Amino acid sequence: MAVQTVYSIHLASGQCGWAAVRSDRQAGRHQVLGYGTWLFRVPERAKDLESTASLRQQLNARRRTTRRRARRMKALRQLLVAHGLIQKSSSSALRSTASDGWTLRSAALDRVLSVEELATVLAHIAKRRGHAPWPTRRKDHGPGESVPAATETNPAGRTHGERIHGLRLLHQGGQPLDTSCERDAIVDEIRQIFTAQRRYSSAAATAELEEAYLILLSADQWGAKPPSLLPCPFEPGEYRTSIASPAFEAFRVVSIARWRLACEDSTKRTEAFDLARLHRELGCKAQISPTVLRAQTQGTCTTPLNPDARRLGKAEPCATLGTQVLRATLGENAWTSLSEDKPRIDAVADAVAAADSEKALHQKLASLGICDRDIMALSSGFASGIFRDYRRTARYSAKALRRLTEVMALGHSFDEATAALGYIEQGRAPDIAVTDRASFQNLIERTLTGIGDVRVRKVLTEGLKQLFAVRKRWGSATQVCISIDAAVGVARIGRLAARRRNDLRARKFEAERALAAATLGLDEVSDVTLMRYRLAKRQDWRCPMSGQYIDRGALTDEADFSIDLILPWSRFQDARPANLMLRSRAVGRSIATQTPLEWLERNGPPATVERFKEAIASSECLGEATKRRFLFASGESDVAARRAMTQDRRALAVRFRRAAQLIGADSNPESVHAPEVIAYASPAVLGLPLIGGFDKLAARLARPDDARRQALIALGMAVAQCDETFPCGPITSSCLHSAAEQWDAVFVAQGEQRRARGEGHEATVRRLVQEATGPVIYERRPIEELDAGDLARIKDPVRNCAIIAAIGSWIAAGKPKDRWPQAPSGLTIRKVRIRRSGRVGVRVRGGVAERGSIVRLDLYRKMSAKGAPEFFSIPVYRHQIADKRGWPAPPQQTCVARKNEVAWPFIEPGHQFLFSVYHGSLLEIEKPDGSTLRGYFKDFNRSTGVLSLAPDHSHRARKDRHGNSLDGIGIRRVAEIRKFSIDRLGVTGRIMREPCLWHGRAVPGEG
Repeated sequence: MAVQTVYSIHLASGQCGWAAVRSDRQAGRHQVLGYGTWLFRVPERAKDLESTASLRQQLNARRRTTRRRARRMKALRQLLVAHGLIQKSSSSALRSTASDGWTLRSAALDRVLSVEELATVLAHIAKRRGHAPWPTRRKDHGPGESVPAATETNPAGRTHGERIHGLRLLHQGGQPLDTSCERDAIVDEIRQIFTAQRRYSSAAATAELEEAYLILLSADQWGAKPPSLLPCPFEPGEYRTSIASPAFEAFRVVSIARWRLACEDSTKRTEAFDLARLHRELGCKAQISPTVLRAQTQGTCTTPLNPDARRLGKAEPCATLGTQVLRATLGENAWTSLSEDKPRIDAVADAVAAADSEKALHQKLASLGICDRDIMALSSGFASGIFRDYRRTARYSAKALRRLTEVMALGHSFDEATAALGYIEQGRAPDIAVTDRASFQNLIERTLTGIGDVRVRKVLTEGLKQLFAVRKRWGSATQVCISIDAAVGVARIGRLAARRRNDLRARKFEAERALAAATLGLDEVSDVTLMRYRLAKRQDWRCPMSGQYIDRGALTDEADFSIDLILPWSRFQDARPANLMLRSRAVGRSIATQTPLEWLERNGPPATVERFKEAIASSECLGEATKRRFLFASGESDVAARRAMTQDRRALAVRFRRAAQLIGADSNPESVHAPEVIAYASPAVLGLPLIGGFDKLAARLARPDDARRQALIALGMAVAQCDETFPCGPITSSCLHSAAEQWDAVFVAQGEQRRARGEGHEATVRRLVQEATGPVIYERRPIEELDAGDLARIKDPVRNCAIIAAIGSWIAAGKPKDRWPQAPSGLTIRKVRIRRSGRVGVRVRGGVAERGSIVRLDLYRKMSAKGAPEFFSIPVYRHQIADKRGWPAPPQQTCVARKNEVAWPFIEPGHQFLFSVYHGSLLEIEKPDGSTLRGYFKDFNRSTGVLSLAPDHSHRARKDRHGNSLDGIGIRRVAEIRKFSIDRLGVTGRIMREPCLWHGRAVPGEG
């Protein structure tokens, strides 16, 4: 094809690098259409990587529980008034503290309760009505079951309340007890209490009250429900099986083994898998290692695995924990007999996954013809909670997975197996080219179907939107290159471990950077210079090709030595750090398509080749992976290594690749053109900014976390796809010249964060006391956190002088844990209330809490008497937006530095509203001297009335590209403040004015 248009997307967490390159070989024109980086916010908390969606779900669940309890207690008070147990139905009717609820629940079985005591018992149970029977919960004895034997630490009890009462007597002053139980235990206790009270001739414990009370408790949803059965998209009438079932785990083992055990020769299929042996050994262990997988292939592999493929195969063993649990529960004899009938053993797994109680499980297993002994074993395991992983469902049914496994075991891929079986997902629309926004939204929905991780959904969505924007700007593509960071799709625990490893690696690099600066005599060492220094040390300060000594001063001189690939990109597509070397430029360009050993064999005498082999093999600085690359012989096949780098087999990469092919296709519905999509493994492209002249651009990066690095990676992928002799070809040189001209115009784009999500204020509500000096905030603090200086801040020092003296003596004695200070009443002192320094925050329930972060900054302008503009700012917080009753209109007081909020002046008719500034808003501030500052809005300090901007390339940097500080910018008397909109491609447009919005509506007279 004469004209080649290549788009590339490099996706990372929160960052998306993109590039567009067009190459016209006939005309000899090769240019970079554009490249840049788009930043987006990942829905997770930065400090612990906890998903904000799960946090929001937890908080919503708490609010639902609180509302349900409030409705239930209101209905209970009305019920008790109707039966004459209390006199009024107000909220204070059941707040009696004369008797403990657990004590009365225990005493209700042995004596008659008074009317007030019975009302207290019913209110106490209504607040703690238990949870639904889940196998993941701790098992409590329910109705009709024997009570556990009494021990010193677990007293006997006829009911749940009596058992907790005994535990509280044994553990007085200890850790809080877990008082949760299943609802069956609560219902059983209620019936026992009413039966006992009627036996003692209690007139209040009527049968009508008992039935009405039980109906009241079950009015709302009672705990969680088991997952609903979802239909299988392949087999009509079948339902999706569990991810812990034998059918799914056998399918997963065969799927992973297929690409891990790929032969060197691309014309051969993966060897046939010994499926019978797999079914015999499945579940013997919790994991199956790649070594065992290789032993389970039929016959012997005629060619050895590529070293890189072998290393990838050692990454993650195949987990078979679900089958191991089921096999151990049944026992070997029962497992052997049941596993011979594959549909039957999978039906047992589905019964365990779908059951919500032991009774339901018993009935389902009996209908399957399972013997009583096996039913008892499975019921016992269900009650103990060992089948908790069975709750998660796979995408397909057990029947479909068994049929797919049989075909894939013959060496076929998943797509080939589905085609052979005639499987077409029900409800899935045919793949059509994306022609408009509606079809694009439909493509996103189909791509994200079945992905539950909101973080992965966000990353894939942003990548598809970026590719759609590039296609819309420059038309269809002939090729699309994608790369998704390895951390995308990894569980939270894995990402936390990866972040710790990255932090250790970053500290190691910084220490090495300081050493390089001292060795080279430089004040600052860029990432490119640091890599050249590390490669020179790894090569023992000699060029491996020519043997030329690498002088320290040559590391900063690009004319003598350059970073290059050991194995050429045109054949291996690998730019990992282990494949980099520092070579002399005198070697020439011919090495761009040859390995080092091939180049020496063709250009040097045999003695030189032998010396090279001996030097590489005996080197103590080079790692084994690097040595294998240097000694890669000309007779070895490079197909498997190339395929491992250019075929990302992760499920999210496969989905993104299919969607990218439809987005990059010609928008004409009658056209049959579809671009080739190459999914690179993420590590294979990370070194592209360091080779082929890209290092000159990488040297301009301001910081290690510069977001423009993602753009350089994407640009490297696109250019490498156009140039067959990358990184030394003429196309690369022409594109680099074009990219260098556009470098100053590359602006990292991001969108405004307009949604006010998160907590409106802190959860901790502190006491606010009006004293003679003004309002004072007090908070409860553990005494082990106090020191001698904090004693003066204890509340009411005159009245609490004895307590202060006791705590002071305890602190002076070294805070002994075995001798806590005692109050004059004899009680142990563990916490005290001390005065807290700081401003008064949000008033909540008679107390005060810290306000949440700022949502936006409303800017107003007013002309002074001299005709100069003055700018006024009004900070808007989350609690103001959340409180629609307290704030029916937006705040109207402008911030004044070093003044209390109550003294801030109000907006006057002469003030003109300009626009609202959100996190991520692009601002340009012109100072009176004519200099300008440009960046994204970062924060606002209400104490000093100044704002801070962040440069486009890094949120951690405090200076822009020209070295100007972006912190502490006073805006009262600046010359001009401009706000800009910016799209995904970095194109900006000025916003002159905006309407002032409040709760989704424009405020009349503003904007």
